[in-house]
Amino acid sequence: MKRLIVSALLLCFIGVAWAAKPELRFGKNGKFKIVQFTDLHILYQDERSDVAYECLKNVIETEKPDLVMLTGDIIYGKPGDLNFQKVVDFVTKLKVPFGVTFGNHDYEQDFSNETLLNIARSSKLCV
Repeated sequence: MKRLIVSALLLCFIGVAWAAKPELRFGKNGKFKIVQFTDLHILYQDERSDVAYECLKNVIETEKPDLVMLTGDIIYGKPGDLNFQKVVDFVTKLKVPFGVTFGNHDYEQDFSNETLLNIARSSKLCV
């Protein structure tokens, strides 16, 4: 009985979490715009990465995409979890749904792709 209750609660939680994610749709003009960023190589608390953050912000604000994809080598330096969380927080503040794929530099920072994906999924805008 206890197992059944826990399973039911877990399913409810998953349903609520899933429902909270944004639904991707075509615009009224029938178009769907995706902006892709790759090989950002962001370093944690390093001013040399400011240009990458500025590029993310400028392109997203100018293009107003329906989806942002971060595709590989997003981070490049330890601590990998804090570094990636900062990127996720930054993109989330820009209020656009996003997805991620990982490259070799992402998982070379002592965290698995699964761990990094869980960080991304903590954002309500990660699809």
